[in-house]
Amino acid sequence: MIQRQVLYLGELNDNQRAGWVRTIEAVAGEKPTARQVALFPDDREALPIPDCETVQVRLDKIELRCPRQWGASWLGLYLWDMLELDIFWRSRLPSSRKGTSWLNMLKALVCYWLIDPGSEFRFHREWYVRSAMGDLLGEDDSLAQKDKPYRCLDLLLEHRDELFGFLKGQWGKLFGAKEV
Repeated sequence: MIQRQVLYLGELNDNQRAGWVRTIEAVAGEKPTARQVALFPDDREALPIPDCETVQVRLDKIELRCPRQWGASWLGLYLWDMLELDIFWRSRLPSSRKGTSWLNMLKALVCYWLIDPGSEFRFHREWYVRSAMGDLLGEDDSLAQKDKPYRCLDLLLEHRDELFGFLKGQWGKLFGAKEV
């Protein structure tokens, strides 16, 4: 997986760091129940240590393993909830006898088509394991087995017209749109 830098926020110099420490101490002083933990790299030992518990981080020892895309997946599920699609699909897509949650399968597919559209085969081979969708849905990798997206799509066909009516109603509810 390749990541790209979107925004560089810069670094704190020693004076800025000291200013932030004073600000944190002032805020923590107003809320005595709050616990402050300072998080600074371990190469800054010469600076005055704040009057709170500190954690020194060895940035050169930090390693990223199995990175996955969280933000877009979370946003896709947030939009699903805004549209209240669970209300529509819950009774129409019961789980299979083997325990497959067709509702979660549909949520994953819809987010996939929204975020990074492609074939159902690509969904199964690449996207699902690179995204955090399984974690967000509470599912393991078996949800994206190669035949499940196709079987889920077969279950949707009979509800197409009802879904259109439901989405039209949600459009009106969310945006105040009037029927033309």
